[in-house]
Amino acid sequence: MQKNGQIWYDDSGKPIQAHGGMILEHEGTWYWYGENKGQSNTPGLTRVDVIGISVYSSKDLVNWHDEGLALSAADQLPGSLVKPENVCERPKVLYNAKTSTFVMWFHLDTPDYVYAGVGVAVSDTPIGPFKIIHEKQPNRQDSRDMTLFVDEDASAYLVHSSNWNKTLNIAELT
Repeated sequence: MQKNGQIWYDDSGKPIQAHGGMILEHEGTWYWYGENKGQSNTPGLTRVDVIGISVYSSKDLVNWHDEGLALSAADQLPGSLVKPENVCERPKVLYNAKTSTFVMWFHLDTPDYVYAGVGVAVSDTPIGPFKIIHEKQPNRQDSRDMTLFVDEDASAYLVHSSNWNKTLNIAELT
């Protein structure tokens, strides 16, 4: 049994790598997305290079199966900010019923946290692979702490801080 305050393990006995993440239910299965921190800290820094966003699946929220990387830092196009030396954290995933796709938003940044933008990626399946479609600063503002919200009418919103966490923004998504 998994217990709070202790390392959680997947069904193969490996520590779950889903830091800063979220859980999505889709068609009776739960999906846990989070940052993979499965390597040593970068020399001279207190952070781990970006490996990617892990995804785990479960039917009962207790037993979790490692589905691999939903988004890999190693598989991105040249020019993408999603690469090992940068920051890719706090993934949030929604299912878009209109397009039948899964949409992932995440905090995307440079190692000094000056850029402060978001990445947006899509996949036809909840386990990926997700393909990046946007890397930007929403509404031309920095985006730091962030989450997504879906209202009862299926309208979706990005909720994020800006102005170095002094301002809260809510932006309706298309």
